[in-house]
Amino acid sequence: MKHIAIALILLTLSIGCGTRKDAKSSDQSEIISDEEVDNQLDKMNDVPDMDVNGAFSSTGIIRDKSSENCGFLVEMIIEEEPKLFEPLNLDSAFCVEGMSVEMIYRFSRRPSNCLIALPIIIDKIAVK
Repeated sequence: MKHIAIALILLTLSIGCGTRKDAKSSDQSEIISDEEVDNQLDKMNDVPDMDVNGAFSSTGIIRDKSSENCGFLVEMIIEEEPKLFEPLNLDSAFCVEGMSVEMIYRFSRRPSNCLIALPIIIDKIAVK
């Protein structure tokens, strides 16, 4: 019985991997052009680079969101959109509204105290 189940799984995977469909828009009437694909790939390149240890390197601006019970956050532009991150270990020397910083950081598993930001752990930070 175990061999039959494995064979069925392998057969399903080989059939699914062997088919190729052209990418279509949501109305299924128009094929996505190469230019649109290139535009999507360019947007993917806006995401910060991750190193082998799972850390990201990026620049950002310190924002004081104390009025929203969030303290100092880092605002970064990712995929052409501003995103807020809550550094769990931000040194007080960097708690300056509008300061431009370069940093290496990792995402934290700890839940954020701030509802408008994702928690991060800063490995290295410097004024830009």
